[in-house]
Amino acid sequence: MSPAAKKVADGAAARQKLEDGGRPPCVVAHKGSLINEAACRRFIFDYAKGSRFHEFGRIDPSVFAELNGVLRKHMRHVVSRNPSCGKTIR
Repeated sequence: MSPAAKKVADGAAARQKLEDGGRPPCVVAHKGSLINEAACRRFIFDYAKGSRFHEFGRIDPSVFAELNGVLRKHMRHVVSRNPSCGKTIR
């Protein structure tokens, strides 16, 4: 099956699921970073300065990817713990 045909079939399946009363497929529109790396860097260095005997000079980029993943997971949890009725996410 070609990629275009698969996309059409997936769209038809999603529409059918909605018509049957199912939930819409999860669509993540935001794929960029959700954190401010400069602010995270300052916080990490300040915290490390107060809790370690030496200073750190670098932060591996994987730390920011991990922080971003944890934030996304927490935001998904916040949405899922709210009831499906109502307009305010608490």
